[in-house]
Amino acid sequence: MLSMVHAGAMGLPFIGLWGLLGSDLLRQRRDFKVVEDPFRPGRQVVVAESIRPDVAVFQALRADPEGNAVLAGKQESPVIAQASKRVVVTAEEVVDRVTAVDAAAGRHTFLPAADADIVVHVPFGAHPGALPTAYERADAQCRAYVEASQDEATFAAYLERSVFGVPSHAAYLERVGLAAGARA
Repeated sequence: MLSMVHAGAMGLPFIGLWGLLGSDLLRQRRDFKVVEDPFRPGRQVVVAESIRPDVAVFQALRADPEGNAVLAGKQESPVIAQASKRVVVTAEEVVDRVTAVDAAAGRHTFLPAADADIVVHVPFGAHPGALPTAYERADAQCRAYVEASQDEATFAAYLERSVFGVPSHAAYLERVGLAAGARA
């Protein structure tokens, strides 16, 4: 799938994928097509449509108002940002200035301002998921989500109680026991 995102970032309509011929994925994925290789007549290649998300949202460890951000760990986020039409950076902390050196010092990923459209201060924005080096996953809440998702009615009730029924992010943090400024 990452190859399809790379194709989107490069503005390509599709990308060739080697190694999928004969796999079950071709029966399951309607977005994969088998075509004749234009460079090796008589051979086939799988092609997949590029991925260009409308919006990508990244939770950053810190970001500056211009959109430069430090993302936890080494990841492919810059490619996803380049493929996306809009990029929202939510950040644990908004600081005056972030540089690529800041990211490299912590072995993290730097997302440049050119790839971000907006920065929003959202402490614990990845919760109940983890944000490496900032906080761990909230296992009990993740289990509750998985259990609720087994049945449509139970899941609808879960969403009403845990998502739509919470008036603000601050109220959510209070509900899950994460007061403002706390560390998980």
